[in-house]
Amino acid sequence: MPYDYQLDNSEKYILVKGWGKIEPYDLLANIEQIFQEPALPEYFRQLVDLRKVTGYNIFFKDVQDFKNICNRYREKIKGGRIAVVAGSDNIYGICRMMESMAHDVVNIRSFRDMDEAMEFLDSAN
Repeated sequence: MPYDYQLDNSEKYILVKGWGKIEPYDLLANIEQIFQEPALPEYFRQLVDLRKVTGYNIFFKDVQDFKNICNRYREKIKGGRIAVVAGSDNIYGICRMMESMAHDVVNIRSFRDMDEAMEFLDSAN
């Protein structure tokens, strides 16, 4: 999955945009790269826009790997919020599986609507 991300440290905001086909390595490497970011602010708000993703190659093991990454960075990400916006039912389902698996480690929610995702990010911790 090609992606890019922008970090606005003053607003504690991270915007990730993905497109094309999601491959496990790309997804997990992106997550790890962001969590390793030296400038990652405490109480960050991350919006992951997957509305232009056209396919996926993600399986249960990859979701477990996602949770393992979150566990490794548990202290660094404990105050953050992640909103993932999916453009299709299939991508939304994968996102919900990740949310379900990792909800005890990271505050992540899946959405189909951008406004609802932004409302979640902007709500108080």
